[in-house]
Amino acid sequence: MTVLQQTFFEASDADLALQYAAVVAKLRGESADDTESAQAEARAAVEKGSAAVRALVERYAAEGAALLNVPETQVEGFYALLLALIQAVASAADSEKLEIELLRAVAKSIEESASDKGVLKIKLLTHLFNNTAVNSSVRLHIFTSLVKVAAKHGELKVLATQVPHIGAWCKQWGASAEQTSALYTLLADKYLAAALWEEAVTVLTAQINQAYENGAKPAKGDIEPIYLRALVAGLAPARKVVNLSDLFVTAATAALAATPAAKILTAYVHGDVNAYKAVHDEVAKLVTKAAIKPSAKSAALVPAAVATATQAKLRMLHLTTLPVGTPLELASVASSLGVKSTREVEVVFISAVASHLVKGKIDGIAQTLLLTATNKPHFTAADWETLLADLDAWKASLGRVSRSINNLRDLDDDDESDEDSLLDEEEDEEHFDDEDDEAYSGDEAADAPAAAAAAAPEAAAAAPAGEDDDDVDAEYVTISARDLVDE
Repeated sequence: MTVLQQTFFEASDADLALQYAAVVAKLRGESADDTESAQAEARAAVEKGSAAVRALVERYAAEGAALLNVPETQVEGFYALLLALIQAVASAADSEKLEIELLRAVAKSIEESASDKGVLKIKLLTHLFNNTAVNSSVRLHIFTSLVKVAAKHGELKVLATQVPHIGAWCKQWGASAEQTSALYTLLADKYLAAALWEEAVTVLTAQINQAYENGAKPAKGDIEPIYLRALVAGLAPARKVVNLSDLFVTAATAALAATPAAKILTAYVHGDVNAYKAVHDEVAKLVTKAAIKPSAKSAALVPAAVATATQAKLRMLHLTTLPVGTPLELASVASSLGVKSTREVEVVFISAVASHLVKGKIDGIAQTLLLTATNKPHFTAADWETLLADLDAWKASLGRVSRSINNLRDLDDDDESDEDSLLDEEEDEEHFDDEDDEAYSGDEAADAPAAAAAAAPEAAAAAPAGEDDDDVDAEYVTISARDLVDE
């Protein structure tokens, strides 16, 4: 029977220790008859009592990474057995502290393992994290190990969805402000070393917000290095324009307003080319000062290259500040961008379109630029007012369209009513005509026998002798007695 088929519920720490000893013996390739085997050792510990079992389990926890050598079809079952054993020993000792120590030992063992099974390590640590209470302080240590393992094996992106929850989690775990900041710093360092720039900006921005929580006012010397690294991470990508609006709206921007870093960021999010010209030379210096250390797989940042790329991005961002729907002369745009030719304007425009910052077209004959849409990285109060006015105008237009549709529907209903009335009148007239025809036909039919009877003697008298009565059609020839007399 495999471990997956065994039941751990209501089992004593001694029973679970014996079961896990069988797993250890299997990993070591030991014989069941070996007097020095793990199973023999476990039996001896059980006979000695709880203290001996506890010491045995402490060693099992410190050797938890041995489970990485188990076939993947069995590792989850064996791992569940180890966790059940730890919980049983801690419960028997009635010590939450003991459980935390044992779980930390397991996490550390996996973190420090030389095994190249990175995905399996992350899977086991995640299972360990989820298997502990949501408010347990050991989660901080497990998550720290998870970050280090993910970074070691190039799997940091799996943590991206968890970054927004770190602040709330640390509060649940009872972590101090220093511990929370240390976790953010660790994660940011790993992201920066791996050249995951956007993820690093997200973490560093969260760290800054955490520093200002509950009205706190951190020292300028403490917050400026974090702010600087976040800015450099946002400027580091060679082509991608990273949205730094969240960093800009932090309290740190106001606190550091006089510094080159804050001035560069302010010009960046507003697409202010003129303001950027005054601080362009500071970019390379700030990149050097940030001292971001790349990993062996990542290229080091070149300060001059970052400065050149930042200037190109500022020009693209400047296009988002230009009027939409109005043809602009290329010469005028070139002047506002600080470039020498309209050809350079075309290059900036194409790059901005590729970065999804603007939409529009260039008329080469008319030498104009027409923007049809812009995607500003940061909205000012004036931008929000303009957007609100556009929405109000759109709502008014929809109201006019709705009223026009309703008016057309009313006209259609009136036309249908008139047509129905005309049809009813025609049907009534046809009905009356039919009744008159029926009445007339009835009177004529009633008078026909009497007329025929009156006409019969006259017809008989008028008929000459010897003539065949069949030759006279009484229906078409009428002869009266007066006619006979006149003749």
